[in-house]
Amino acid sequence: MKRCKRVAVVLPVAAGLCLVYAPVAVADADASIVSAEVSGTLTPGARASVKVVVMNHKAPAGQKSCISAKMDGGGGTSCFDLGAPGTSVTHDGFMEVLKDAKPGPRTVTVNLLPRAVGGLGKDTKTVTATVGNAPPACDPVSLNRDAFQLGHTEGLKDGREDGFADSYRQSYDDAFKKKPGLTAEQCQDFALSAFQNGYGKGYETGFKEGQAKGGKVGEKEGKEDRQKGNTSRNVTIRQLRVTALPATGEADCAQGVKFTASFLGSGTGTIQFHWERSSGKVPGTIEFSGGDAEPKTVTDQAAVPAGATTATLTQKFVIDSGPSKGKTAQATANVTCKK
Repeated sequence: MKRCKRVAVVLPVAAGLCLVYAPVAVADADASIVSAEVSGTLTPGARASVKVVVMNHKAPAGQKSCISAKMDGGGGTSCFDLGAPGTSVTHDGFMEVLKDAKPGPRTVTVNLLPRAVGGLGKDTKTVTATVGNAPPACDPVSLNRDAFQLGHTEGLKDGREDGFADSYRQSYDDAFKKKPGLTAEQCQDFALSAFQNGYGKGYETGFKEGQAKGGKVGEKEGKEDRQKGNTSRNVTIRQLRVTALPATGEADCAQGVKFTASFLGSGTGTIQFHWERSSGKVPGTIEFSGGDAEPKTVTDQAAVPAGATTATLTQKFVIDSGPSKGKTAQATANVTCKK
């Protein structure tokens, strides 16, 4: 099965972190801003990240509040819910930088405001940031070269994977059964066309390479399973993804974080897999009854280290057998333990 992909070409900007805390200007006793930061150099015409930590002193849990960030040449407002009294919430807000914003240093005023009339929570902090130069016009020659190469690399990888699986399944069955200077919009269209061209050529080459390798491996493993009387492992896995619950925010750290792998299986048989944790590997198997897209889910509970107040947990799900052997997906959770 051939795939088509779309790509967005992103021009990198210089990374940096501007962070200044000013005394509370108009804070009340209900909620206040603990810290505020604007990440990186601001790019004219782009959205900037404004991360704010807000402490709820005694307002009701779930109180609707908003963060307003303003500067000469941009601004933005986003809203969120306060946590329980005595806890803080990290809110990822944003600020739109105007296309004609002039390069240079800026003072960003970050305000905490109640979302509804009569709401609670007011505070103000100032943050320093720097507006950089507007992105230069793209060079169509270098853009075509870079996008083509990126598409060729991705197509080669996916073609090898799909070609391997296609040839593996057929050979396995045989062995098992038979017994042996442009505008931004123009730049994007130009890059997409070049990527798709490169992807198609790379996929074609990779598919042939995968077929050659998949045929040999599928025949070998089909003979092994027939001779040993094993259950077929000839199941292709697609649309593999892993999610964490909760992925961010507060969590009951005594219960840990629940990771769920979901995927579709085509074929009849048993697939081996394992979870990769920081503490080691947790293996398992899952059976498929047949069909072209049988949905399955597998869960794993990740423990938060004892005594931790915050935790970053990453779990990887790996397929260990069949034509999709080596396929992986992972998720990361960043949580704060409930008090």
